[in-house]
Amino acid sequence: MTQPSMSPVPQRHMQQVPQPVLPRRSSRVPPVPLPRKRGIAPPERLLEIRFFHRAELFIVGAHGGSGESVIAGLDPQWVATGHCFPADGDLLICCKRSAYGLECGRMALQQHLSGGAGCSRLMGLVLIDDVPGKIPKELKRFSDLVKSLAPATIEVPFDRMLRLEPYPPDEWSGFRRQHSAIASLLRSRNNHQ
Repeated sequence: MTQPSMSPVPQRHMQQVPQPVLPRRSSRVPPVPLPRKRGIAPPERLLEIRFFHRAELFIVGAHGGSGESVIAGLDPQWVATGHCFPADGDLLICCKRSAYGLECGRMALQQHLSGGAGCSRLMGLVLIDDVPGKIPKELKRFSDLVKSLAPATIEVPFDRMLRLEPYPPDEWSGFRRQHSAIASLLRSRNNHQ
């Protein structure tokens, strides 16, 4: 008895979604015991530290879906690091304003403050609202606590377009506002050096 032949599943032509261009990672920083800086203990979960080619600004996503590629897409000189700290350079930590996102943001900020993020310089925190509407009181308090750990905070309001597009489109209403807020952080850094 012969088996009926299976015809191959027809292939549909899917539209190619452009992938983010990440810098070539030359090597990982070997693991070393983290020194305590200013008496701050390292967090329970650590992000990796990697060497990257130079960039004007590195965007570190504290968790998956944090919006790091959206923020990095605002300027060609900014690089999304793929949820790890650059060994050197200026950086922004990016997280969503949810319980999980804020906890991951807290741990990333704590890692940097404890001295466990290489020689990178923290410019601030980018906090992206993940839903429209009013923030619950408990989440607002936790959000305020996490913001207090960063030297500066840029808050990005919820925008439905950012959930539908893989990269920020040019017509995104918050494009210029968010870009100028981050650019002013960079200018203030340059003025203080």
